[in-house]
Amino acid sequence: MSKIDDVRKKSLGMGLGEDGPEAGEAAMLQDRLALLNKQEFLRAKSTAEVISRLESLEKTIKSATENVRSASLEVRGYPAEVVTQLSTRVEICFARCEDAAKHAVEVFTKTDSLQRQLDRSYMILIFAVSLGVGIVMPLLFINLPKLFQ
Repeated sequence: MSKIDDVRKKSLGMGLGEDGPEAGEAAMLQDRLALLNKQEFLRAKSTAEVISRLESLEKTIKSATENVRSASLEVRGYPAEVVTQLSTRVEICFARCEDAAKHAVEVFTKTDSLQRQLDRSYMILIFAVSLGVGIVMPLLFINLPKLFQ
C-alpha cells in the first residue's frame, strides 16, 4: 500500500482502530467533502443551464437576423411612404427599448446597493452577536462556580 493510500485512509478514519478525535475529524472531513461535492454539482448544473440558454439566445438571434433579411427584401418593394412609417415605428420601438434598458440599469443599481447594505448589516449583526457571546461566556464561567459553592 502506498503512502498516499495510507494518508487517504487515515484522513477518512479507515486506518484507525479506535474511535477518538481522529474519527470525529474524519467524519467532519467527509461532511465537508460532501458539501463541496454538492456545491460543485450545483455549480456545474447552473453552468450547463447558462450554456443552454446562451445556445437558445444564439438560435433566437440567428432567427431574428433571417427575419430582418427577409423583411428588408420585402421593404425594397414598398413605396417610400410605407417605409417612412415603418422606420418611424422602429425608431419608437428603439426608444422604448432604450428606456427599458435605462430602467433596468437603475433597478440593478438599486438592487446592488441593497445587497451591499444587507451584507454589511449581516456582518454587523454577526460581529455584535460574537461580541455578546464573548462577553457573556467569560462572565458565566467566572460566576457559575460561585453559584454552586
